[in-house]
Amino acid sequence: MFEEGALERTEFLKRTALLRTTKERLSYDLMQLQQLQHMTQNYEAAESTLANLLEQVQTGLESADWELKRTLVKLLVKQIEVHEAEIRIVFKVPPVPFFLPPGNNDNRGELRQRTSRQAAW
Repeated sequence: MFEEGALERTEFLKRTALLRTTKERLSYDLMQLQQLQHMTQNYEAAESTLANLLEQVQTGLESADWELKRTLVKLLVKQIEVHEAEIRIVFKVPPVPFFLPPGNNDNRGELRQRTSRQAAW
């Protein structure tokens, strides 16, 4: 239309600038969606791997002997605290996404298992 004189030069430049901006925004959105798709695929693969590992661990624990179970407890349990009203088992676990006690800013999480003395005996 510009070449045939039906559109003024300023209007032509204005419209092409708007189209360029729209194209850049859509290209950016497409890139973001592709990255999200890639991350989703990675999460799905990790979830599948963890599900397989969980199944193997559960199967292995069912057939594990006493010595292996004892070794696993030693590897997983940080300490056992015996109090008057409860027994507290503190596990060794990675920090996220578990509980951080108040005032604990060193990024080391603890998963605590509490059991009342009456229930334990």
